[in-house]
Amino acid sequence: MNSKLVAIIFVGIAVAMLPVIVKVVDQLYLSKLSSTYTTPPTLTMTTALTTKLSEATITSQSASSTTTASVTYTVIEPEAVSHLGADTLIVKPARVVANPGAIVPITITVRFKHAQPCPYASWQIELKPSGGIEVVSKSGSLVDRFDYVMNVKVRVNSSGQLQVVYLYGKGCPYGSKEVVTVVFEVK
Repeated sequence: MNSKLVAIIFVGIAVAMLPVIVKVVDQLYLSKLSSTYTTPPTLTMTTALTTKLSEATITSQSASSTTTASVTYTVIEPEAVSHLGADTLIVKPARVVANPGAIVPITITVRFKHAQPCPYASWQIELKPSGGIEVVSKSGSLVDRFDYVMNVKVRVNSSGQLQVVYLYGKGCPYGSKEVVTVVFEVK
């Protein structure tokens, strides 16, 4: 009788922990998938381990006719992920500390659960800058039937945020929107 009670309790705990286990496995899978995308070759990255954060210092060069200026920024959080519905929104980086005037490249990836084009193909990505953040350029395209990548360049004039909103196609039963906010702090 006692061994049956222990077995029932063990099974109950395993069933109760199932959502947590699934979420951990899902996050591991997403992090493995997102690591396949690399930064553009024009950036040089050096990684330094701090007490709790992994930082990457990136220097971008801007050349004028007579001198070369260097504007730097530091990546504090390498990425943010939103996965409330069927699709996944991944934004790299998620938190940046920059000098005033720095141009920071942002990579936005949407991983579709269903191959594109789908019956709800009116999906879109909205960029909502606030504070001293200015979107300088943006371009995006499907890299395959399941992945859309948008490259955005942002000028950091003062501290602010860039909210990235992925809106599911009209009528899509698998979700309504995914939202990630990129935080910019000026040194």
